Amino acid sequence: MSKWPTSNEHPEVLVAASHWREACLLRGGSAFTDRNLWTAEGFAALKERILDQPDVGQDEFAVKLRRQLEGAPPAVIQLAAEIMWLLRLFPATHDIGVTKKRELVTAVWSWSGEIVPDTPRLKDPVLEGVGGTGHAFRSRIWHQLKFLLLAMTEWTAFSPDRRQNLLFEGKPGAFCDWLTGVAGGATAEMRHALLFLIYPDQYERICSGSHKRKIYDAFAMRVSGTAGLPTSGKLLPCMLDSALLDIRRTFEKERGTVEFDFYLPDIKPLWAPPANPPPVPPPISKPPSTETLTDPYDGVFVSRETWDQILLVWRSRQNIVLQGPPGVGKSFVADRLAHALADSQGASTIARAQFHPSTSYEDFVQGYRPDEKGSFVLRDGPFVRFCSTARDRPEARHVFVIDELNRGNLARIFGELMMLIEADKRGSKWEMPLAYALEGAKPFYVPKNVYIIGLMNTADRSLAMIDYALRRRFAFFNLVPAFSTDAFEKTLLGLRVTEPMVARIRNKMEVLNKEITQTLGAGYAVGHSYFTEGPAEGENEEDWFNRVIAYEVAPLLEEYWFDALPTAAKWREFLEAD
Repeated sequence: MSKWPTSNEHPEVLVAASHWREACLLRGGSAFTDRNLWTAEGFAALKERILDQPDVGQDEFAVKLRRQLEGAPPAVIQLAAEIMWLLRLFPATHDIGVTKKRELVTAVWSWSGEIVPDTPRLKDPVLEGVGGTGHAFRSRIWHQLKFLLLAMTEWTAFSPDRRQNLLFEGKPGAFCDWLTGVAGGATAEMRHALLFLIYPDQYERICSGSHKRKIYDAFAMRVSGTAGLPTSGKLLPCMLDSALLDIRRTFEKERGTVEFDFYLPDIKPLWAPPANPPPVPPPISKPPSTETLTDPYDGVFVSRETWDQILLVWRSRQNIVLQGPPGVGKSFVADRLAHALADSQGASTIARAQFHPSTSYEDFVQGYRPDEKGSFVLRDGPFVRFCSTARDRPEARHVFVIDELNRGNLARIFGELMMLIEADKRGSKWEMPLAYALEGAKPFYVPKNVYIIGLMNTADRSLAMIDYALRRRFAFFNLVPAFSTDAFEKTLLGLRVTEPMVARIRNKMEVLNKEITQTLGAGYAVGHSYFTEGPAEGENEEDWFNRVIAYEVAPLLEEYWFDALPTAAKWREFLEAD
């Protein structure tokens, strides 16, 4: 029985999935109402708005979706809301929280101008999910949506008889064969989720194709004699699913129970053995934080979707920049991202440097430096030393953090690194001599396991110095003030700040930032980090708030309005007023 342990712990999820299968897949109805929403006309409209006219901007997924749905008929918008519900029905709460799921679905529905129905399909037990999905599912949500829209556009064109036959009356696996044949179906994580939600007794509670292949490779030989399975791991997707069901039945028979799962503590190590970590050499430099992080995302004031997207792009491009105004937590987020990307290898795989106007190639890469005898000797800079360490440990990702990236003369600092840091110019194939290299010295290259993250303050007037050639080698992400987020409120409440004070900070800072954005630009907004330390020991919250305004925020405003100090004074008075 593939649905264990879900059936015992969260039966409402499968009840909701069964309702969706009958009401929507078979009859073209609705998951939430008695209307007909899952129609060919509805999906044609969504395909035209979302797939045929993609929004490639940098905004959050929900923001872009709202733009694409603007002006659509209410029934089309409500269909989009139910699709958002289906996309989030499988992920368990440790991947996407219940509140987060419901907020998106109800928000999309509200764009139709109607109140979301009081439906059991939006209750907590239904939204708790059934299994892990991992980074790929969350960060590729647009790809999951694309696959689902393509599949449903094709499905709703079928006659009722063909739908009935594919779902229930055809040969075993007929629906799987059809679903896999949809464009992108062989690799879409959503394909695995749909198969489980529709057939929880036949398909695994697994959203990862790689996990399925590893399970098969580990156990195919063990059961091939009785189940007739081939010993090669090269199976078509639906054949692989069928093979896993045979493997499951063998285990259930051996154990005398249908309560079997491939993620059980004694089973998972057999197909996903833990790696033996290599010895850890001394750190090159100490990062800002060396504590053990159970989840580097904890305490980060960006959405999980944005977090996953940054990591996804970073793994691909290898060089990214976090940019934003003062106080949005760029250094904190960069440190947490470094730990996440380095896969908790610790301080030994993370190094940090800070640029300033006088930073040179000799400081960063290589150059002649005086020794204790007053002579000049050739020394490697921190980045070259870091790359040497990374080459010795090719199995581990190494992260180099550059603070204040835009304060240095980047063309002068990077030199030939301008080419060597490109993602497709990594490795010994592209090695070249460094500018100061001695005759006979080994050429230098940047290893493929080195990842760079730069931090830029958008309120720094030297921002314009960023070289366009360097910009093409980095992917850029904007961090913004997070006063309106639940994470900001939760953090302050945990620091003994009262709810009225949290509301006061939030309201005043949002008014200030609106004015700054309109007059100076969004890059000069004031970030939330000024307030995230909370009151000092024995300090009341009123004194703490006034201290932050007087000694941290007000000086920043005076710098912003250096040629209009009365304006800075006016806004300080506004902030300090009760």
